[in-house]
Amino acid sequence: MAPPTKKLPFEMRDEGRAPYLVCLPLEEAGFTNAFSTRLGGVSPFPDKSLHLSFKNDTPDHVRENRRRFLSTLGASDFKIVTPEQTHSSDSSVVDDMVLETLQQKEDYEPRGDALVTNRMKILLGVKTADCLPLLIGDPETGVMAAVHAGWNGTLEKITEKTIDTLINLFGVEPENCLAAMGPAACGGCYEVGEDVAGPIRNTFSYHEDLLFPSPNASKYFLDVKLANAMQLLSAGLSPLNIFGADECPMHENQLFFSHRIEGKTAGDKVGRMLSVIGRNPF
Repeated sequence: MAPPTKKLPFEMRDEGRAPYLVCLPLEEAGFTNAFSTRLGGVSPFPDKSLHLSFKNDTPDHVRENRRRFLSTLGASDFKIVTPEQTHSSDSSVVDDMVLETLQQKEDYEPRGDALVTNRMKILLGVKTADCLPLLIGDPETGVMAAVHAGWNGTLEKITEKTIDTLINLFGVEPENCLAAMGPAACGGCYEVGEDVAGPIRNTFSYHEDLLFPSPNASKYFLDVKLANAMQLLSAGLSPLNIFGADECPMHENQLFFSHRIEGKTAGDKVGRMLSVIGRNPF
């Protein structure tokens, strides 16, 4: 008899036009979730790219890409809400006012790098092309969050602050939460200078686990995923409830957008993936 195989926490699904990665524990807890790829769209980044941000593309392209993405997820009746990302530790609550504004202006985005809500039938989403997307769901209350964590947000402890917001506004108990970290530039690719490495050393006692010398002089590799996993632990999540995808956009540029690779030649014309979380009524 063959030994049992361990069930992985992430699964790549390719039904329909737009392949995506899903965190199975979040899904099993009742949360629709997905980390998009660059495949299956109509945007010229290059041709047939699934660019999901309203910036740097025509609205018609983005509408069609989002339609395909939602259809593939089986979530065509959900509304996507994304933030105007500012590389900060700020968050916005998605409430009735935000949803009413979005109804009037489809590309409206509340400012900040994290969204939190207890509303149903919407998808909180963050846009990435190397930075870390982080999705958080509390099965007990149905409260959820989507976080965009680059080096600046990581340094400002955006993940810890987002958990604090969930606790203070919604009474969430962190030990009940599940967290999924999606595709992001890995600790062997995400290069930073001394202007970032110095503050990282001053902020995190475990900085030796986060920073590694780069072959380039005065440069370092930063493990953004580990830094945010440590913040989740510090905020009270169980290590058993923290899941990290292995995919790196810089290693797998054919599958994911990477600003650090493509931006060298394409400038601002680099697509963005979308990482989303939502729920139906319990």
